Amino acid sequence: MDRLRRTQSGTLNNVLSPSRLARVLENEAMNGNEAYTIDELFGDLRQGIWGNTSDADMFRRSLQRAHIERLAYLMSNEQDAPRNRIITLYTGFTRVDVSQSEIRAVVRAEMEEVRDIAKSGAKVKDARVAAHYKDIMARIDAVMEGKG
Repeated sequence: MDRLRRTQSGTLNNVLSPSRLARVLENEAMNGNEAYTIDELFGDLRQGIWGNTSDADMFRRSLQRAHIERLAYLMSNEQDAPRNRIITLYTGFTRVDVSQSEIRAVVRAEMEEVRDIAKSGAKVKDARVAAHYKDIMARIDAVMEGKG
């Protein structure tokens, strides 16, 4: 299970890296309506990760926790600079000041959307699944209050 969790987390961290999100925003600015927007990216991820709350097995719950952890990171941290300058040349690294970009506003809105989903998920009959969604709401609340 831990190997799967690391894979899920690593994939989300890659897709939701500040550098990648900055490039999505730049693409939006340059290509307007033709661009895949940051709102579409977050909506697609939300649908895939949080789509059906009633049958969230342990693998989906793990993915959901990884998603919240990454959103929390984006709300409270700045971008880590690569340790090696060569990496920046070959990986498409884009420097971004997360707190001054639109990233935090989009992430905050996404966390509110996910909190609403978790609120309905907390009403399911399965006690473990309900507890999971209550935990998700508590994690989101902590981040939104600046404690997470």
